[in-house]
Amino acid sequence: MTWAEDNIRPASWRGMPFKVRSEDSDFSRATAVHSYPKRETVWVEDLGGGSNSFTVAGFLAGDDVLKQQQEMIAVCRKSGPGELVHPTLGVMKVVCVAFGTSTRWDAGRVVELKFGFVAAGERLYPTARRDTPAKVTAEADNLDQASKEAFVGDTKDPLTKGLPAKVSVAGVVNGWARTAVAVVSDAARVVRAVGALVAPAGFTLGRYARGWRIGLNAGYTTVGQAIGAANAARGAVVTVASLVNRLGAGL
Repeated sequence: MTWAEDNIRPASWRGMPFKVRSEDSDFSRATAVHSYPKRETVWVEDLGGGSNSFTVAGFLAGDDVLKQQQEMIAVCRKSGPGELVHPTLGVMKVVCVAFGTSTRWDAGRVVELKFGFVAAGERLYPTARRDTPAKVTAEADNLDQASKEAFVGDTKDPLTKGLPAKVSVAGVVNGWARTAVAVVSDAARVVRAVGALVAPAGFTLGRYARGWRIGLNAGYTTVGQAIGAANAARGAVVTVASLVNRLGAGL
């Protein structure tokens, strides 16, 4: 592009036109200068592109200049970024950070303008975002509570209705255990064990034997072995009966 009046764009801010006397632009990068003792040089840390700023001196003119002035003031007092048509840099998105007007009696129908603009970018921080971990934790707590309530609801009636059956089963189990202990503890049981060594087939031992000859094990040959076998059998049954009673109590 060559310098020509045709290449200069008509300036405007938020659609409000104005004339330009001069403009200054700053495209410096953001930096931090670090100095160190006993060192002749410094380290300049680059912090990014920085903020591009523009200072524009302009004016409004015409018989209705005071009306134009009020309209420009209202435009500049709006919040947020707007569109600036820069005379040499073109259209850009900026924020007006400074604005003022002035008048001169010797200038007649002219109002002087001075703008301070800063190029606007997208907001990155702070941003509102969903707290995903907190949301997941809350949903997990809700699911846990719902599971507990569903379990109680599904099992309450069966457990309540099954209580009599539980008591009945426990009573039967305990009854069989008591019967088994009573059988092996009967004195006649020991007599029958000894009688198996000496009594012939079909021989009865009266009220102590309560029946025909019965042997606990055909493997013993002495009275001591017979009594020992009977006592061992009794101890085993008592142990098993005690276990059954405990299991019945846990039903």
